[in-house]
Amino acid sequence: MISCEDTLHDECMGWCPCEQQMAGKMAKRPITGMDDAAGKRNPVFLADFSWWNCYHNQLLVIALLASVVSMALLSLVGGPLAFVWVSIAIGVAIAMIAFAAHFSTWYADIAAGKWRREAVSKIKRLFRCLSGPVFTLIAIIYLGWLIHLGVFDIMGGPFAIIGGIFFAGALINWFAYAMTVRWERQHRLVLIKKWGSWDAVNPAMTDDI
Repeated sequence: MISCEDTLHDECMGWCPCEQQMAGKMAKRPITGMDDAAGKRNPVFLADFSWWNCYHNQLLVIALLASVVSMALLSLVGGPLAFVWVSIAIGVAIAMIAFAAHFSTWYADIAAGKWRREAVSKIKRLFRCLSGPVFTLIAIIYLGWLIHLGVFDIMGGPFAIIGGIFFAGALINWFAYAMTVRWERQHRLVLIKKWGSWDAVNPAMTDDI
């Protein structure tokens, strides 16, 4: 038997006889996000709050990969011609301005629950999931066709152009990562992106069980 004095002493020393029981309850305790537009709660369990589900981590990985690929290609084959760099710079600037102008409204809609799986139709969810891969596939096919025609030969070579494109993608994703982290810290939320669903949760808030 554990006496009351021993229990108090052990709790003060950092041990609790109910530690395993409380650990089990804490593992099941949900992280709660913002209320949606209808005033409903949005429970997200700790098991769903993984490292990869955090949208800023996904942006970080993409930015790192794009940076490594671009640096490797540009160091091996050199960069494209000057007018190509100017075109890339203009495209990057337009993408950054467009993201900066709309990301706060977009993230606010996510926090309001408008991008959750249950709030989006299957057609829209399928479109959002497949739009990125389909666009990437079309871009690869288009680049391959231009390489076959020899269009890139007058611009510094195909690999130089591809390196410049990856460099532009890296800049855009680094910018999106910085703006996303800034928004999350300002609103004390973490954006969660899973297959076909977006959410914003506050890891500091938990529901009582």
